[in-house]
Amino acid sequence: MLDPLCCADLGGSPQGAQTTCTAVEACCFNDGSCQDLDPLCCVDLGGHPEGAGTDCATTTCEVVPDTPKNWYQEPDLSELGMDVNVTYPMYVLADDFECTENAPITEIHIWGSWFEDIYPGADPPSIEGDPGNVRFHISIHADVPAGSIEEWSMPGPMLADWIFEPGEFIYKPVSLEGPYEGWFNPPVEWLPIGDRNCWEYIFLFDETNWFIQQGSDAAPVVYWLDVQAIMPEGVTPAFFGWKTSIRHWNDDAVWFDGEDVPQQLPWWELRYPDGHPFFPESIDQAFLIGGPCDCVPGEADGTPPINILDIVWLINYKYKEGPAPTPYELCSGDANCDCLVNILDIVYLINYKYKLGPAPCTCGNFIANCPGGLR
Repeated sequence: MLDPLCCADLGGSPQGAQTTCTAVEACCFNDGSCQDLDPLCCVDLGGHPEGAGTDCATTTCEVVPDTPKNWYQEPDLSELGMDVNVTYPMYVLADDFECTENAPITEIHIWGSWFEDIYPGADPPSIEGDPGNVRFHISIHADVPAGSIEEWSMPGPMLADWIFEPGEFIYKPVSLEGPYEGWFNPPVEWLPIGDRNCWEYIFLFDETNWFIQQGSDAAPVVYWLDVQAIMPEGVTPAFFGWKTSIRHWNDDAVWFDGEDVPQQLPWWELRYPDGHPFFPESIDQAFLIGGPCDCVPGEADGTPPINILDIVWLINYKYKEGPAPTPYELCSGDANCDCLVNILDIVYLINYKYKLGPAPCTCGNFIANCPGGLR
């Protein structure tokens, strides 16, 4: 319940004394904070409703990664979202994105789920397996425009690819907006209830493995992201699905039945199957292409180079109620990349500047150590 003046300040409409709104529920914000709010009010304020019956006392809100985004197609976490099978050797999926600057790809995020929440490695199969016990083949391809081979566009020659083994990527749970989501085995098999849990997978690339995109506002370049999940040898079979997105760009995502190879033609377009409320609209997949990080750990005042002013800035912040490190409160102040800003960062910078100590860590180190985001 809000004071009427506060309600008006937040853009709401006071309804009068003794009135009530619809039932409140937990509302999570990108900074990890939570308020018990009416779901419509939650959305208006930029939050994410957690569903009927939830409250902040029993809900843990995740910090949304503050990743520099070259391209972002948000996951559809509603009951209309689907997970499209992308498991080797049956399926490879791909979706396209546009680049308007010459910039490296430093990280890739995808969202997905496991069929019936059975994770690889459990024996007998059960939810006690490990959603990280999987290999991923990730690749970038050139574009074959619509009309060149089929009516839809598709991946062309492979330009870069990476294999991520278990333990070489970050994964974390993501809350669904409803009790379940659907599952899709292309081209037609759709199950309205396929899973009840979602996972975000984050693949980080060191500088030696960056793919440098080309493009400009005047001459954008289209690339394709291909994904395939591969079960390690000896692991009890499980099936991974790449989640659909609420954002639609260009024509369709595409699929192929087999292994991701340097160039495989043709690919088949992905459309919502008969029976789904979105039939026969185009499907797009949920992913994020991350670009260069603009944070310099230890550069607390936001102005290069790192010097005594940054040390004084951190001292004032920690012990004299001074301003937070800028532009990122966490990353800009975390000289040793331990995901905290404290006396150890001050000592680290003093040693670096005046005692021949090691240099502060890099933004790439910070992202690898602290997947919660720059702030």
